[in-house]
Amino acid sequence: MLKFITAFKQILMPLCNIQESAWNNEDEDWKPSKCALETYKFVSEQRLLSVRPIKSKDIEQFFRPSKAAKVNFFEENRVLYLPPLRKDADDAEFVPIFSLCCNLSKNKSTAKFRVMLVTLDKNDENEKKKLNGIGFRMETPDGINQTGIHNFHHAQLIQQFSPRQFGNILPTECPSWLPGSQPSFPMPADCPVTLLLCIILTLYGWEYYKKICYRICGIEQYLKKLEVFIGKKPIRK
Repeated sequence: MLKFITAFKQILMPLCNIQESAWNNEDEDWKPSKCALETYKFVSEQRLLSVRPIKSKDIEQFFRPSKAAKVNFFEENRVLYLPPLRKDADDAEFVPIFSLCCNLSKNKSTAKFRVMLVTLDKNDENEKKKLNGIGFRMETPDGINQTGIHNFHHAQLIQQFSPRQFGNILPTECPSWLPGSQPSFPMPADCPVTLLLCIILTLYGWEYYKKICYRICGIEQYLKKLEVFIGKKPIRK
């Protein structure tokens, strides 16, 4: 649907703009921790990713109204670095990396989002740096006619960033025993757009979620839907 395509662009564009300035240490409000910045430079400069980072102009290209509603960042070999996590939090050393696969057509709207949180680890024996990582995916209901075991908007753990058919494009030291199917956590979403907003709320918490999302024009209806689920809403002037 056109409204979903437009909403995706409206949400992803500011995230892209924030991360571009934040990871370059140009935004005091989003300044990363020293550890996170070191990890970011290691991943990006050493080109550990076999894909290119998404820029603001790419968001315009992916989600232009004239383009087909199907978008798969993995097929395009692209990822989006998200803004740094809160610097005063214990987990601020992680760098969030995001990708998506969605079909926002009129008759069938589905979305699959993947986030991997990575941080540098150092081997004491040979001083070689390596990445530790853990991630999750959020998806719209599974199955033909939405009759699968995960027939609800949900989140699950992932062992590697990319789906198997695309190979392991981001090698991390992630425990291989982590479950990949269950548990599946229900998400307070009812469409691909509200599920995308859940990603932001999950990573940044309520205060930062407000700071990002309530400055975005054109997504008010989706914000109000989540307000009902989470029992919070900002004070509107």
